[in-house]
Amino acid sequence: MAKGVRAPEQPETAEALNNLGFLFQKIDDYAKAEPLFQEALRIRQKVLGSEHPDTALSLNNLGELYQAPNRKAALAAYDLFISSYQTKFPKACECLQKDQEVLFTFYDFPAQHWPQA
Repeated sequence: MAKGVRAPEQPETAEALNNLGFLFQKIDDYAKAEPLFQEALRIRQKVLGSEHPDTALSLNNLGELYQAPNRKAALAAYDLFISSYQTKFPKACECLQKDQEVLFTFYDFPAQHWPQA
């Protein structure tokens, strides 16, 4: 989608955005996947309502994006979050940056204890 061009607010548009976001997620390009999932969610909330199953699917897909399967993916998602929200929420980002080592402790445990993706 061209930058600055807004897609029609239709369920089909949300589905296409969601599917494209899923593809970017599968190739570990979280920076491209996140805004597509967010736009699909926005359209579905507006057009279908917050209780619709497709809206729940969008929320689920966005949530799965934030569950990183390994340290590399977690750091990529963390960096994306910090760069996206540093200006709007500087104190929250400062706190996350201060606690970065603790936040990633999970990845220091043996992988056999992790849920397999």
